[in-house]
Amino acid sequence: HGSMTMPKDGIQAVPQQLASHLKENTIRYDTKVCSVSSSEVELENGETIAADLVVVAVPQHIANTWLENPQQILRKQTATFVFEAEQSPLDKPRLLLNREYEKENQNILHVHVPTLLHPSSKHLVVATVVGEIASDHEKKSVQKAIHEELGQWFGQEAASWELIGTTHVDYALPSGSVTAKGRKRLELVHDGVYYIGDHTTHPSVHGTLRSVERLLENLEISLPLRSS
Repeated sequence: HGSMTMPKDGIQAVPQQLASHLKENTIRYDTKVCSVSSSEVELENGETIAADLVVVAVPQHIANTWLENPQQILRKQTATFVFEAEQSPLDKPRLLLNREYEKENQNILHVHVPTLLHPSSKHLVVATVVGEIASDHEKKSVQKAIHEELGQWFGQEAASWELIGTTHVDYALPSGSVTAKGRKRLELVHDGVYYIGDHTTHPSVHGTLRSVERLLENLEISLPLRSS
């Protein structure tokens, strides 16, 4: 229970704020890394970057290619179907879970009805699916099926909602248990290289942040406290 919190400019505001504190040209975009070691990073173009410390902060299936003993990775896809509505179907922002999920014709895992987080005066209804159906998010037949399924959730008003876009994320969640208790965590250091990310701790935002804390603790770097 509790209220949902979202940055005014969306979740992307978080990495943008971090990047704003870095010196210009610190981040290299559209640059593929071929290999890493404790003291250098080799790029696809043949360039080698020397470093005092190398930290790998990438999705599990990419980090896995650089480990001496790779883990068995399961591909977990997800897709969202974003609909626009004149009126919000709910009086408050909610994340609704489908207790009938995986039954016949029940493809939607959950529906997010947020507040007005976009310039338009209209409201958004976001349906999320996982698994193989996610890769077919651009197919008209799948979009129609999801739209009709929303009618089971919200009644006839859903028929007037317009699909304004879909998104697809491959390897959306790392393989492994979703519970922290008893979960085997990836060791922080492999061959002198530090690995962080939700796949090293727990598949959640909290797990990602905890992996960074673990790195800082190992390096004996104190977290800066915001002055009151």
